[in-house]
Amino acid sequence: MKGLIISSNSLTAVIEWLMHTRETLRELVFDVETTPITELDPSLHGFPCLETLSLSHVCISILNLNALLSACPKTKILKLIHPKTSPLAQDPPTLVIRSPTLTHVYVELVMLDNFTLEAENIELLHFKDCLFEVLEFVGKGTLMNFTIDRCQFPFIDINETFEKLQFVEISNYSIIMPEFYKMMLRSSNLKKLVLWDFCDTILDLEGIIVCSPRLSDLSLKFMVENTMVESCVQGSSSHSQLESVTLLQLGWNGLASDRFA
Repeated sequence: MKGLIISSNSLTAVIEWLMHTRETLRELVFDVETTPITELDPSLHGFPCLETLSLSHVCISILNLNALLSACPKTKILKLIHPKTSPLAQDPPTLVIRSPTLTHVYVELVMLDNFTLEAENIELLHFKDCLFEVLEFVGKGTLMNFTIDRCQFPFIDINETFEKLQFVEISNYSIIMPEFYKMMLRSSNLKKLVLWDFCDTILDLEGIIVCSPRLSDLSLKFMVENTMVESCVQGSSSHSQLESVTLLQLGWNGLASDRFA
């Protein structure tokens, strides 16, 4: 079976059917608030052929969510949107996703202590409106598209070479600078960089451009005082380093000085 969409109106009718089709199901979109999903056994509730899994507003414990994800060995696309992670006494503090097949991961409105992703073939990673005390990501040089939008990650641990990274977008987020620069220094193939509502006061724009000679699309918006905007915008001392940039967007909060008028 190619695909199945489950909504609140169809849940009762199809849940048993879902168990009968799990051996051949390739795509599952589960968008429904349910009573807590419990006692998942990967050997009984697994989806051996599933390539796309989308879970929205599902009430499930972290323990059972980990079990469900481990029971989908061929999943390439994972969307996890606002799960109702009902706590259990034995719940671990970390959601751990380990997959050699995942290529696209989208996570929205998830609040956890720790989020760990180990995916050796990941190409797209997108976090939106998430709160993790610790974000850990382990890849093997396949990541091409990385987005953080309105998230809070006090601690980030990224183990990835970034040799294929082409697109980075970070919006409404106070960047942890050591990790950010470590990523930029390895991103020689970067083509597009978006830092929107950037909250830090110092940005080594010159260093980023030097390390990313293929950068052609640059968008910057600063949430800092006027003098700091001038300092950040003037970060590149050589105009020749901007020759590869064909699209430049600049913005800042507050009033610009005469120099930018």
